Amino acid sequence: MRPRQFTDAQLFAAAREVILAHGPSVSAKRIAEALGVSAAALFKRVGTKHELIRRALVGVNVPDFVAHLQEGPDDRPVHEQLLERAQEIDAFFTKAMPAIAMLKAGGFCPSEVFSDMEVPPPILALRAMTSWFETLRTQGRVTITNSETIAMAFLGALQAPHAVRSFLPSYPNGGASYLSTLVETTLHGIAPQQSES
Repeated sequence: MRPRQFTDAQLFAAAREVILAHGPSVSAKRIAEALGVSAAALFKRVGTKHELIRRALVGVNVPDFVAHLQEGPDDRPVHEQLLERAQEIDAFFTKAMPAIAMLKAGGFCPSEVFSDMEVPPPILALRAMTSWFETLRTQGRVTITNSETIAMAFLGALQAPHAVRSFLPSYPNGGASYLSTLVETTLHGIAPQQSES
């Protein structure tokens, strides 16, 4: 019988699903069964179970929200655009945080997780968010003394609830208004100063 052919994308998608459901100690045999192949076929493709877990949970693509930030702000109201970015970033962390928790549970350290990436995604995200705010500053649409600080605070406020809920599920999610409140509070703090007449 001819062995089943499978792509890397199919392999990592199947592995991610099984790992998220059963934890990083799940057997390679169980991952292989989900894909309909032998464990030997998995190891031939990725070498070790450790590497399979890493690649399945980390992924290789830059998050969509980073690409959108890199495009820079457009002419629409800043509030509208920042809320869009917040929704994208929140959706990313909703999907990514369970994988991050599994990597931690599997004993992976950050340097190992991002070993095959020239610039780790968290750094790319911070740079893109910083540049986005800096563009608004140079356009006179916001008042910022340090764009990187605002970018770190904004990204941190989006990531933190997901990070805490990954080990404390009862931690509040902020409700339906969390993102809009965060955006409004951020923009209130960096709104252009009105000149006194």
